[in-house]
Amino acid sequence: MQFNRAKSAAHPQPTNHRMKKTFHTLLALSLTLAPFLPASAAEPKRVIVCTVTTGFRHGSIPFAEKCLRKLGEESKAYTVVDFAQQPTAQILRKPAAPSKPADLKADADDKAKAKHEGEMKRFADEQAKYDAVMAKWTPADEEKVKASQAEWDTQMKTAMAKLAPAALTAANIDGVIFANTTGDLPLPDRDGFIRWIEDGHAFCAMHSASDTFHKFPGYLDMLQGEFAGHGAQVPADLVAGDTAHPANGGIGEKWDITQEEMYFINHHDRTKVRALWYLRHNPNNKAQEGYFAVSWCRMAGKGRVFYTSLGHREDLWDDTAAVKDRKNSPEISKQFQAHILGGIKWALGLVPGSTEPKNTRMLFLGNSITLHPPAEGMSGSWGMAASSAEKDYVHLVLSAVGKRNGNKPESKVLNLADFERGFEQYDIAAKLKAEIEFQADTVILAIGENVPDLKTDEAKLKFRDSVSRLLKLLKADRRCAIYVRSCFWPNAAKDSALKEACAAMGGVFVDISALSKDERNYARSERKFANTGIAIHPGDKGMSAIADLIFAAIKEHDLAGTESKPAPAAVQEALK
Repeated sequence: MQFNRAKSAAHPQPTNHRMKKTFHTLLALSLTLAPFLPASAAEPKRVIVCTVTTGFRHGSIPFAEKCLRKLGEESKAYTVVDFAQQPTAQILRKPAAPSKPADLKADADDKAKAKHEGEMKRFADEQAKYDAVMAKWTPADEEKVKASQAEWDTQMKTAMAKLAPAALTAANIDGVIFANTTGDLPLPDRDGFIRWIEDGHAFCAMHSASDTFHKFPGYLDMLQGEFAGHGAQVPADLVAGDTAHPANGGIGEKWDITQEEMYFINHHDRTKVRALWYLRHNPNNKAQEGYFAVSWCRMAGKGRVFYTSLGHREDLWDDTAAVKDRKNSPEISKQFQAHILGGIKWALGLVPGSTEPKNTRMLFLGNSITLHPPAEGMSGSWGMAASSAEKDYVHLVLSAVGKRNGNKPESKVLNLADFERGFEQYDIAAKLKAEIEFQADTVILAIGENVPDLKTDEAKLKFRDSVSRLLKLLKADRRCAIYVRSCFWPNAAKDSALKEACAAMGGVFVDISALSKDERNYARSERKFANTGIAIHPGDKGMSAIADLIFAAIKEHDLAGTESKPAPAAVQEALK
């Protein structure tokens, strides 16, 4: 390009002082924006992909390696600078002697005898072949076996040495990806590897990376997931935990995968992760409702961790015609690739995304303040005196939680006035069967107003114990956040019993008693009601105030977690 000297001469050059000031301003701005600059505006991040296995080895691994390299090249977000791969050495095995069938039982019938006779014949044939091979077996053959194992071990050590903390630091590696690894990998300084992640590096893991290091608590804690088995491959109707997160891949609120091997996950505490994708039922039994984790992200110290249990099938990794026996369409393959690319970019700090734990299933148990069926003279069927459903505290809390989490929680609401009026005889397990099976990760109990006056200590204890049983059945053995609010119209005995029952279950007590002292919180201050009973209920302002207090408690404590475990046997028995 030709430089226009005449135009340049007409505009004096800035002084050195101004140039320095401009330089420092631009430098500061670039440093501020650096973590979230588009990949094209900065050097690609440097990653190593590990596909080593000491357990089951997936046939999709070559497809995973190719896909991960391709996604990096196309996005320019990262570069796969190296692979830690399986040794190529062939391990020779010494022939194993056949196992002799069990002795025939003395009372065996003719059918069992015939079967045993066939087994013994096969054993005799196999033994003869084994004896023939071993007759030719020499010390030289023994040395070849040992040498092949030694070569394998050397190659494995060389491959895994790339993941030593010192090697990662020397190579300026930004992140490590475990793609379908399995078993107890010979990782040098594995505790140091976890510290390397916690120091601010990325760790991304796919599918059977959760079937790795079962005996290494540091890894399981970092990942927050451990493979616990799987059933047959099935269609998977996934639900988004966060539609705004990059790992959503722009897919939306639901994602239907035609076929995949869906994992059951243990060692998973949802108070320590942000759910990205999950199932609302057992993947192999839709009748068994619950929370079944699929993908999540979290912070491990200063490091970012992304995991997805997807990635068993080759036709998820590869969207081309190269895949045989394709079940998932190329469009689904591209969705999967967008999912993992978003997770990788997030883990590398290239794009923002929340790691805060989430409320995904919320159960509200209340009375006419919470929920009331439609009736003549009612201006709203929710919250009795709320002017519309959207203005009662249930909808307001759900809206606030949904806005905070990026996705509106699934919810269930029940009027529990019958429990209030007859808590001693109330069959909790039978009448709340659906609510217990809902397996909420957040329970909000808002009762007390319909409970008869607790005039004696004995009455108070009976009410407290009934509430405790109610909360215990709802919580079962899952991690579940419990919030219990006080009565809107203060009552010392009832509020004390509610608070004690809440504390016994590790819940959070939300005191709303001060709201009744402000006339503006009553429906009668907003409009006229023929029914004075309705008029003294919280109006729109009162509902908003209740919602604010409950949501503030949720934000402060953020205990919304549940593990994918069945209810205790006693609870299951009670539900039959």
